[in-house]
Amino acid sequence: NVVLAGETGVGKSSLINLIANKNIAGVSNDSLGCTSDIQNYHTVIGRDSFEIWDTPGLDEGPGGAVASSAARNRLRTFLRDISKAGGIHLLLLCTRGWRVTRSLQNTYKTIRQSMPPGVPIAIVVTGLERHPCMNDWWIKNEAELARLNVFFDDHACITT
Repeated sequence: NVVLAGETGVGKSSLINLIANKNIAGVSNDSLGCTSDIQNYHTVIGRDSFEIWDTPGLDEGPGGAVASSAARNRLRTFLRDISKAGGIHLLLLCTRGWRVTRSLQNTYKTIRQSMPPGVPIAIVVTGLERHPCMNDWWIKNEAELARLNVFFDDHACITT
């Protein structure tokens, strides 16, 4: 079980399509999110099967598909339920490659408080098309994340 979480519009569904190497998750170019319910996608990579879980975007704001508090509550409940049912093997926290935000810190806290210890969390930084060296985002922001007590087991800086 691999769970993707993050703010609205950061490319969670696009990342699922990238991982699966085919278009299995719906995507949108709108400023509003396109994932209103938790969606499960099965994919096989090599000989390994994966269940990839797409979650509604957080902090969408008024007029969005899912109110911010409802999306956060759904995420908490889902993480607790799946932890009991079969476990989470990896959580990918997706964010856009601009600056570290309070929303990212709040999302991280929500995730950490809703999962058992030991579940690895990796940050996936999207939207780095204009950066000649995408990993520079991590180099520039790693200390700020640590200052905010936001720690990851690994990171990926990508374009979606």
